[in-house]
Amino acid sequence: MVVLIAISISHLWLNQERIIKIQIEGQGTAQVGDVVCLTGNVEFHPSVKYLRWQKYHNGYFVDININKSKYQGSTKNLQNPKLVINDGDQDDEADYRLEVQLAKSTQYSNVRNVKILSSALLETPTIQIYPDEPDGKYYVGEDVTIKANIRNPLGVLCVTWQKETEAGTHTINTALPKYKETSNASDEHQLLIRDCNDSDQGGYFLLAACNYDQEDARSNKIYLNIVKGPPIVTLSQVSETVYEKPVEFKAAIRIFPKQCDVNWLRGSQQIDINQPKYAGSTVVGASPVLWINEVNKDDEGDYSIEVINKEWEPIRISKKLVVNTEKPTVSLKISEESDSMNFGNTITLKAEITASPPPSSIQWIRINKKGKNEEIKNKSGKFLIKNLNENCQTLRIENLDFSDNGKYKITVTNAVGEAQNALDIKVGGQMIFIAGPTVVAPAEIIKFRTEYHISESFSNPMWLKIKHFQAKEIVFDGTKYSVYNTASTSSIKNQKFVIADAEKEGDTAAYQLALDNMRSNKLNIFVDNCGEYSTEKEGNCLRFFALQTVSTKAMRIAFDKMQPAQFKDKIKEFKRYCK
Repeated sequence: MVVLIAISISHLWLNQERIIKIQIEGQGTAQVGDVVCLTGNVEFHPSVKYLRWQKYHNGYFVDININKSKYQGSTKNLQNPKLVINDGDQDDEADYRLEVQLAKSTQYSNVRNVKILSSALLETPTIQIYPDEPDGKYYVGEDVTIKANIRNPLGVLCVTWQKETEAGTHTINTALPKYKETSNASDEHQLLIRDCNDSDQGGYFLLAACNYDQEDARSNKIYLNIVKGPPIVTLSQVSETVYEKPVEFKAAIRIFPKQCDVNWLRGSQQIDINQPKYAGSTVVGASPVLWINEVNKDDEGDYSIEVINKEWEPIRISKKLVVNTEKPTVSLKISEESDSMNFGNTITLKAEITASPPPSSIQWIRINKKGKNEEIKNKSGKFLIKNLNENCQTLRIENLDFSDNGKYKITVTNAVGEAQNALDIKVGGQMIFIAGPTVVAPAEIIKFRTEYHISESFSNPMWLKIKHFQAKEIVFDGTKYSVYNTASTSSIKNQKFVIADAEKEGDTAAYQLALDNMRSNKLNIFVDNCGEYSTEKEGNCLRFFALQTVSTKAMRIAFDKMQPAQFKDKIKEFKRYCK
């Protein structure tokens, strides 16, 4: 009973996984060539299966192969694993963690960062600072940003921003609202001076206190010049204009005092930015924007921003808008994935299109032998038009027939004009079929019939008898061997071939129709009156085997044309029949 209770409790524990405690510790800094050791502590839980040490590399945590000599001494003990990194170098500087696989979940430890210090990193840091305006010139009321670039930042303990004036040098208290959002991170330092005025003029530099008994590091010094003067206005425009897409003009205004009026103009006429055409435009702030929506050829022209301030003369800056448009171009070819252009095959016409603006219509047309235009639309089992993307369209022609001969043309139209291209399609190859009996009793008549498509003139058809792998032409004598031409059209011909008074030895053979260098299927005829099976059953059996060469393809064609519901019904019917 005790054993059963223990097993039940264990089973319950395994099926109620919880978050377990996984912690790794160890040295965070080492010199090049030192050994780095991280140790793990995994809370016991019976569902723990295995664990892996992982290292952060190229944006992902990847598994560490501790069997390599680099990690000799490492273990994967389920409670106290150890990671040993031998001969530490810069490639080992990364974040590390443990991945623990439980029966139903995966859990992770904390992340431990390892830094490898080289002699170069122990050198005195160097600091370079620079303002966001290269000349250090700012208008009263503007915000100033000074950024710092520190080489060898690992040697830096802390930094302070300093300001130098005639009264002396003092540390800037970045906790004041004036300097709100000033940042002093390990990898980025910047001083933000809001709403600058005359009192902010002076020299600025960054002072860094260093470790490893190094002297303090000091940056270069920059001087801020706070001025009042006429506005500086710049206007930029997107480099590319796309038909029926929006265009954005961006302006930047530097001025004191800040109060000013802004107008957008087209030519000499002021633009009403409340119109839908200019929805999204602004005329306030230091960065007004002009949006021109659904650009077309009529929108070409000069656009300006006008800045008016009571202290200075109005300033107007202009840019010219040119809308790039072009008539469509289209290239047409047979896709590389197509079959040969023979009877019964499938080909794909591929059209590569360029147009600005994009096409408003794409039309496929077939010009038949009589010169009549026939628009092509998607037709189940014959034509399929497909858009691969806005620059490529295909036309698939399935089950090629001689009636598909003709010129296929594509017409592409956009708002600027139209383009056309065409290909001539000529179906090649011949399909010749003969049909007839399989088993014939002696002294009976053997009758063959055939149908073949005519796309070019042939010499006289030739019937062959194949016996012992030797083909021999049959000579029509009107008595034993006779041939008759039956109904025919301009492209299809029917013929009947008759063998009288069938002989078991002489006429048991394979028969085939030849048209120049082309051959039909072969029919094997057996002249026999065996009583073991009825002639009908034996003939059906032999027909079944003869059909194996074409039945798979025929079934695939039939299934491809079925709707899903029809296919399921056919399969059920087939299974029921086979039982």
